[in-house]
Amino acid sequence: MDNVLFSHLEKVQPVLFLGDFTECEKDWGYHNIRPSYNKFYYVTEGEAYINIEGKEYVARPGQLFLLPCNSKQTYYHTEAKHLVKYWIHCSFNCGEKDLLEMLQLPHYIEVTSPEYVEKLFEKLLEGLNDTSVTGKLYQKSCLLELLAYYFDHVEEIRKDYFRDERIMSVLKYIDQNYQRRLTIQELSDVVHLHPNYFINLFHDVVDMTPMEYVNNVRINRAKELMQKAVHKIPINEVASQIGFTDVHYFSRLFKKKTGYTPTEYMDTLFY
Repeated sequence: MDNVLFSHLEKVQPVLFLGDFTECEKDWGYHNIRPSYNKFYYVTEGEAYINIEGKEYVARPGQLFLLPCNSKQTYYHTEAKHLVKYWIHCSFNCGEKDLLEMLQLPHYIEVTSPEYVEKLFEKLLEGLNDTSVTGKLYQKSCLLELLAYYFDHVEEIRKDYFRDERIMSVLKYIDQNYQRRLTIQELSDVVHLHPNYFINLFHDVVDMTPMEYVNNVRINRAKELMQKAVHKIPINEVASQIGFTDVHYFSRLFKKKTGYTPTEYMDTLFY
């Protein structure tokens, strides 16, 4: 399953749209909206009511909230409490979908390093007014740093990446059986779905075809085998250990994915 996440992270394009450090008016709030962008709220004073897809929260100081794009949201000022918060609107597109729409993440984390997080938000807000190339690069870097901080404080992330449990079970099955020949029929049988429906569902959730995912797993395993080897391994041996019977096809696919042939890649490790 790490292979899917790593694949998406390689393609992710962070974009910051808006943001500010705001003391909210008492009439601040919206009901039952579905924004097409992600929101991060970091409360520094006061409280706010937040409802994300039916899950209710009271946002308090020291909590960093993630409101994923296209999720049903309601939020507003709580009575008799002022509210001060950092906020940003952003996207993390990777292909046809947003990364945070695809992942199953908790809606908030407890911030253990408030000065660090506030500094990140300050940098992001400064970057909104910087239209230079370096300014945009720093902005993207800060967005990824904020996302990394969020990931780093979510213990569950490695237990349940994606929202569809059926696809999760297929990813686990592939990770356990990539060394042998796998077919669409076999993979669809794991979750008792028609092959055509399964292919569409898999692509919708993972943003790649089932066989593309299988091959990505195999290529990553091939790289691991070569990296851990104490001496050069015959290419046909590497191919057979990861489920390829055709060495030439393995070599072509390896080069397409990495930019190196297996032999060239091995040479870089034992240079």
